[in-house]
Amino acid sequence: MKEAALTIGIISALPQEQVSLLTKIEDRKQLTPTVIKGRIGNHTVIVTLSGMGKVNASSTAQMLISQYNIDAILFSGVAGGLNPDYKVGDVVIASKAFQHDFGYAGESFVMRAVGHLPEIGLGSESADPNIDLSQFWTKKALDNIKQHASICSESFSAVEVNNQHYHPKLFLNGTDATGDVFVANGELKSKLQELGGDLVEMEGGAVAQVALNNKVPCMIIRAISDAADQQAEINFQTFFEQVASNNATLVAELVNSINYPIK
Repeated sequence: MKEAALTIGIISALPQEQVSLLTKIEDRKQLTPTVIKGRIGNHTVIVTLSGMGKVNASSTAQMLISQYNIDAILFSGVAGGLNPDYKVGDVVIASKAFQHDFGYAGESFVMRAVGHLPEIGLGSESADPNIDLSQFWTKKALDNIKQHASICSESFSAVEVNNQHYHPKLFLNGTDATGDVFVANGELKSKLQELGGDLVEMEGGAVAQVALNNKVPCMIIRAISDAADQQAEINFQTFFEQVASNNATLVAELVNSINYPIK
């Protein structure tokens, strides 16, 4: 028996991250200047841009949940690579997300779970800053998504890095570090690695927080555009649209593959 169609919200921060995805959506209709409704496979998609940063991302996520009654939310875009195994062009599906700029700044900065500042008597010191992105998905749905993702990754388009063609890899279970800063600094990169981050960007953790508050399944899918170091600005401009296209292919395949009750 075919499962009932779902409504999936898809957010990207910038138009360059969205342009390839739009080509994969059928029956597109412009609902507002920033919101497009369409269809991927059996499912309705509500696609929108948030702009950069946590406030923009969280307000956009809440808008999708409140106004369009979405069943799940996906964030698709690019990110800086913290994990040394990641190369420019690789695609990461995050399993956890944290906000690296939320915490207590005394003699040194201590990252905390959002809403917890035990230094001033609020919340718990043991609260985990990481949001588990498997929450509210059924195991069957997640297993199905990962299986289709692995198959889809075999058809990723090669990217050109340092005048050489590279076939991107797919990484599952990455930890996403989110904050309101574009990281192009080796010292900060090292600190984020010490905190457990595999990739760094400016929106995913905030979307995850909103999804958690609303008990809506959430997924963060990021293509690596740079190494979050001193060359990050150069690489970001050079590879932005090139690496985002594989992301769009994967997102479309994942939406199309959701055939089980997801929560």
